[in-house]
Amino acid sequence: MSMRREYEAAGRGESGAGEEPPPPPPARIDHIIASIAEESTERMRDLVFTDDQKIPFSGEMITGRESVDLIDAAREFTMPKYRISGLAATHGETGTSPSQDRAVVVPDAGVGYVIDGVGGMAYGHIAASCIGMTVLQFPRDPADSFTHAAQKNMKRLNKPNAAALAGFEIHESEKRRFARLNRAGDSRAMIFRDGRILASTVDENYPHTLGFSEDDSLFCVYRNMLSNSLSSAGAPPDWSNPVEADIEAGDIIIACTDGITGGLTNDEIGSLIKGRPIADSLVILRNVLLWRFKNEKILLFMLYLSWMHDSEKKQSGESGYEMPAYLLQKARAGSMTNEDMGTAAECILRIPDPERKTIWEKSNDLMFSARRHNGIFPDGFRAPPVADNMGIVIAEVLP
Repeated sequence: MSMRREYEAAGRGESGAGEEPPPPPPARIDHIIASIAEESTERMRDLVFTDDQKIPFSGEMITGRESVDLIDAAREFTMPKYRISGLAATHGETGTSPSQDRAVVVPDAGVGYVIDGVGGMAYGHIAASCIGMTVLQFPRDPADSFTHAAQKNMKRLNKPNAAALAGFEIHESEKRRFARLNRAGDSRAMIFRDGRILASTVDENYPHTLGFSEDDSLFCVYRNMLSNSLSSAGAPPDWSNPVEADIEAGDIIIACTDGITGGLTNDEIGSLIKGRPIADSLVILRNVLLWRFKNEKILLFMLYLSWMHDSEKKQSGESGYEMPAYLLQKARAGSMTNEDMGTAAECILRIPDPERKTIWEKSNDLMFSARRHNGIFPDGFRAPPVADNMGIVIAEVLP
């Protein structure tokens, strides 16, 4: 088997042994989003930014503090010179500890960046802070002064360290107003217009160097290995091909780490933020990602139990599983609510080990089976559910 096929098989969980359940039908994604959006709107009613939660014009770096929710950590900023307003935040509750995500905004320079320290490095969080401080010092010069200074600071750690980053620079002249998007590694910068992607950087990681498409790399076990990060050793990132796009009032610019783009495609992000104020967009992105992380496996567990029930494949010991029939029906229909998920979780916890562990493993295979056959996961999304820290700068272009 070729190297590429081995990676694909491993990443897709293809064992090739035993009878597999059919891929479940996609969930009613509109039902899920409507429920999450309602909760998000309620949360936004209480969100008010005080003066100490506003980023000064000279710039600021937001660190990923543990046990601090994305919404509570959000800071507001305005760029009067460039007619831009937005929010920057990090989320340190789901992922590596200490959190390695940073968000940096320099309003005077029209610049916003996110940085994600490499999790496999012992000092990834310090590397992210080194780069963040360098952005504050050289906000519009990633090619020369910025890269040189960042690598110099990172080498002082005397330990291998690296980070991915992505961001935007706003430029304006008499003839043109545009945003320049930069990235190194698997963080991403994007511009949306009416919920549709207008421009985007492309993540760079090891699967891409093997010829994997953006879609196929989701299944590769090496998809988190970076090929073009900013590191303390090796060649500097290639900044020679930034993405540029003209911008107009109403456009939304986002720079974010893979804690967001790992669990949502560009199109999914666009559909979630379309027609929403940026504060609402920040909350719904966070809530959808957390919902998927917390509930996807519960849904898959339910779908697998449903298949066992319908196929009369209950074995000795399994007949004692107490799962309400209405929950199995709602799982098949893709209409489970948060309350239903809580009830199902309680029922699942009553299933003794090792049976419960076995079903978790089988349901995980079901997740990738559904993605391969239907093009989407059982909860209706194309990107897999992820549990990672989040860093985001989201900005709106003003008239």
